[in-house]
Amino acid sequence: MENQFRHTRLSRAAALWGLLTGAGAAGALGDVGRASELRISPMVWEAPLVCPLAAAGWRSTPFQGRPANQVDCAEGALRLRSEGSISMHYITPPARLSRAQALRWRWRVDRSGGASDLGRRGADDRDLAVLVAFKYNPKTATPMERALRPIVSAHGGENAPGRVLAYTWAGGDGSNTEAGDQPVPIRSPYGGRAHRIMVLQRGAGPWRSEHVDIRRDHVRAFGDDRFEIQYVAVVADTDDLGGASDAWIRDLRLAKNGAVSTDAP
Repeated sequence: MENQFRHTRLSRAAALWGLLTGAGAAGALGDVGRASELRISPMVWEAPLVCPLAAAGWRSTPFQGRPANQVDCAEGALRLRSEGSISMHYITPPARLSRAQALRWRWRVDRSGGASDLGRRGADDRDLAVLVAFKYNPKTATPMERALRPIVSAHGGENAPGRVLAYTWAGGDGSNTEAGDQPVPIRSPYGGRAHRIMVLQRGAGPWRSEHVDIRRDHVRAFGDDRFEIQYVAVVADTDDLGGASDAWIRDLRLAKNGAVSTDAP
């Protein structure tokens, strides 16, 4: 009975993971948006944060039964306004940067959705988050990831990513998270070990620059440095706690190494 209960619980978690990493409840990732070529150098790519996002190569994920965020663009920045809503926008970088180690961006939050707990289901709202999703690789997957893969694929499609890092600007003061230069990776209440959350900022605040080492964080979160980036995404959600947030992001750049600037043009 205990084993049956554990299997059922894991199956439900895998189904939720498939929905979240596939395309919400809207479909699979077989047609992930291809990146527009905004090059700074051959080893650096800048995500085109211009509207309409679809024309720039982005795909947007609606979640069934939940309203979508309001999206605007101005002066090279993307603005996400969320009020009891959620949506995700994702894009695939050029293949030459599938092993990129550095990700930089600038962001600000004019209005925070309030205190959230990123490790607890039903309280894990985010003012803004930058997600790096990695392709599923059976050779590097854990036994648990391999066991759950059929369920993930059934709900998220064959191209659903295997792992995700979520760099997050959280609302208010969560109870089990710690913002900082090297925040502790938190297990997602939906993705578990395969989806780790890192809180970099909290509450409303002015423009701030971020620089993350993807390889280092992948090792810290998953225990190895073998990965292939599948897509980069931005997401905001206030659907759990019913708050409202107003956030901006710009200068989202991916680089082979750490030599990339987030200075405004």
